[in-house]
Amino acid sequence: MNRYRTWVVVLLFGAAMAWMEAATVVYLRMLVGRVEPYQALPLPPHQALGSTELVREIATLLMLWTVGWLAGRNFRTRLCFSLIAFGVWDILYYVFLAAISGWPKSVMDWDILFLIPVPWIANVWYPLLVSGLSVLAVVVASGLDPAGGGERR
Repeated sequence: MNRYRTWVVVLLFGAAMAWMEAATVVYLRMLVGRVEPYQALPLPPHQALGSTELVREIATLLMLWTVGWLAGRNFRTRLCFSLIAFGVWDILYYVFLAAISGWPKSVMDWDILFLIPVPWIANVWYPLLVSGLSVLAVVVASGLDPAGGGERR
């Protein structure tokens, strides 16, 4: 695969994962009555759902690492492509979640970001900022070059 196509595939993968994740979260929230997450217990006290959600998060991280592994040529470029896929996925997740459900209403809304290793709770602007800066930092500092696709020579 040429270098330009590698970038396109990684970006498309991140976008597709974001849509799938947003749709899954909307389905789950509808099923447990938590479409609007502003509740005292944002995660329902159902053991099977909690365990399933934890494994889903691990699977998501493995999928993002896998696309980076396939796209890169060495550890550094694999890690960089994984971080780019993660950043695109995380940013578009909130964009798609808002388009599907109307939530978040603003970047000041809070969310449960991850459950691994413990629940991370923050305003939506935080993962957007971290993911955006991560993608930018990887592109600028790692030597990945969209026109060249892998490493600068």
